[in-house]
Amino acid sequence: KKQGSGVGTGSDLYANMTAESVCVGVRVRPFNDREIGLKAQVCIDMDGPTTSIFKVEDPDAKPTTFTFDESFWSHDGFED
Repeated sequence: KKQGSGVGTGSDLYANMTAESVCVGVRVRPFNDREIGLKAQVCIDMDGPTTSIFKVEDPDAKPTTFTFDESFWSHDGFED
């Protein structure tokens, strides 16, 4: 390994990886043809980095909420 090259092998590679951070993003994609045909309902809500999943069959249930570094809404054609 060259010093300062950032390339390593064996255990020193994993030692360098522990100092790295990971950015996690999530995207809500548009329904595919099958989902449209099944008249699927959107059960996701995004507010900034927070993504909530709702139970369609139980609208009174508390949603499950996750926080990501990035959230991307690309569910085309959806209207409230």
